[in-house]
Amino acid sequence: MSAESPNIFNALFDLHPGEKHSQNENFLSEAFAHILRTVDGACEAWVNKLAKSQVRLAPGFEITTRSSEVGDEPGSIYYPDLKIKAQTETGKPVTVFAEHKWGSPCDPEQLRKYGRIAQKTSGEALLAFVGARTDQVEQARQVNTPVRCTCLFWEDLYDVLHNDVLRKLQRGDPMLEQFLNFMESNALSPGKPITLRQMQAHIEAYGLIDRLMRYGKKLKTDYSWEEIPVRYRTKNAPVIKDRAGRVAVEFWAPGWSPGIIDRKS
Repeated sequence: MSAESPNIFNALFDLHPGEKHSQNENFLSEAFAHILRTVDGACEAWVNKLAKSQVRLAPGFEITTRSSEVGDEPGSIYYPDLKIKAQTETGKPVTVFAEHKWGSPCDPEQLRKYGRIAQKTSGEALLAFVGARTDQVEQARQVNTPVRCTCLFWEDLYDVLHNDVLRKLQRGDPMLEQFLNFMESNALSPGKPITLRQMQAHIEAYGLIDRLMRYGKKLKTDYSWEEIPVRYRTKNAPVIKDRAGRVAVEFWAPGWSPGIIDRKS
C-alpha cells in the first residue's frame, strides 16, 4: 500500500482536533487498540514482545483504553492509555498496563502509579511504555517501578505488527496495512534502509551536476537578468558555481559586496 492510497486512519486523524499532544496520543492509542482487537495474532504478538517469551492466549481477551483504575491513595483514579486483560491457554491470567507517548514528555510518577496498580493485579502483570522519541524512552527506562516496565519505541511496535503479524497472514489485512501506513506517514516507523538499487541509481546519476552547470551557463547567456540591479551585473557576473551539490547563480558588486535580492521589493 502506497502513501497515496486511501487510508481511514489518516483521514480520521486529519479530522481529529489534535492541537494538544494528549489528543494525538489518545487517537494513536485508540487506533492501536482497534488493531489489537480485530487483527488475528496482533494481541498475542504484542504480549509476547512485552513478556519476552512465547505466550499462547486463549480467545476472549479484553482491550480497553483509559480504563478507570483505583489508585493506592484515597479517592485516586488512574487512567492508563491501554489495558489488556487476557488468559493463557493454560488458564493463567495476564494483564498489561501501558502508557503511550507521542509528543508529550515522559511522566515518571505516572509510570510508578501504574506500576503499583499492576503490582496488586492477580496473575502475571506487565507494564509497558511506548514512546516516539529517544528522550521519552530513555527517561522511562530510568524510572524504578514496582513491576518491571518494558520501554519501547513505536518503531518496535511497527516491527512486531509488520514482521510477526502481517507477514504471517496469508491473505493480509487491509486495516492493519492502513495502520502501518499511518505510522509510516507520521514518522512512527523505522527508517527504510538504503537499498543496493538506490546506491546504483546514485552512481548512474553521476554527471548530473555537470549537466546542471551547463544549463546554468546557458541561462546566464540567454537570460537578460534585467531584474537584478545594474551594480550587481558586472563584467563577469553572474557566475555559475557548484555550491555543495547545488548550482548557484551568483552576483556581486565591484569590491565583492554580496547581497540578497528580493524580487518582491
